[in-house]
Amino acid sequence: MNHTFDNNSLYSPESFALLSSLWTKSAWQEKHHYSFSWLGVPIIQLPHDMIRLQECITQLKPDVIIETGVAYGGSLLFYATLCEALGQGQIIGIEHKPRAELYPNLAAYPALAKRIQVIEGSSIDAETGARVQQSLGGISPIRRTQNDVSECHPLERGEPRFSTLKVDSRLHGNDKNGIGLDVSRKLDLKTTLVILDASHSKAHVLAELELYAPFVSQGSYMLVADTCFAEMFDTPRGKVRWQTDNPLAAVQEFLHTHSEFVAEENRAEPSHFKGGWLRRVMK
Repeated sequence: MNHTFDNNSLYSPESFALLSSLWTKSAWQEKHHYSFSWLGVPIIQLPHDMIRLQECITQLKPDVIIETGVAYGGSLLFYATLCEALGQGQIIGIEHKPRAELYPNLAAYPALAKRIQVIEGSSIDAETGARVQQSLGGISPIRRTQNDVSECHPLERGEPRFSTLKVDSRLHGNDKNGIGLDVSRKLDLKTTLVILDASHSKAHVLAELELYAPFVSQGSYMLVADTCFAEMFDTPRGKVRWQTDNPLAAVQEFLHTHSEFVAEENRAEPSHFKGGWLRRVMK
């Protein structure tokens, strides 16, 4: 497609939206988002998106941030930095096969890592979801009394400074398919933000949306990363199947059956999260 602008049309909201879309495609092709880090750790996100996330976290002041797909840990450290500045908040990161660099990256910042918990397991496994529920524990970690400390997870006691939790089916009985995630009572005591950034097929993201939606508190968000795949199918690094097999398609299908969530209007700016800001408006 040939895009031309004159002096009048260039300086308009419509042109800015178009240029932002084109810039996002070109930057994605060049792996521009791989060039950014937080505290020296790769974060693999666009600065636009991270600043918007910062605005969201600052406004919500969540007690818990849950992220699937944590890669090198840069995003976990980013959230922990914000939580440390706000004086509250714990982060639960979920990673199927952690990179060798993940735990050393977190351990390098003990003041931040004390807020971070890593659960190893598939982000769409019911047992992983059950372990997230267990980690939430019914009350926010920052509200625990001194008498509770001996029973807290080691992360909350401060030793070790970060924790690896491998899903153990023995904690949940023998019926692996019968785990129910009844979180309605527990989440009354929390503001919980969920960020989905693991595998990006439609089926995987849809399964994540269904699994983690119950954890999102009213007024908070479930954010879906890389909805931009829907627009990247025709780039040199893209794949034709992404026209229909992408996170945005999963979001749209999810919203058809979940009226408790609404998609916020897209901002006309470079982003990998367009259409992926889902706000919970009802319990």
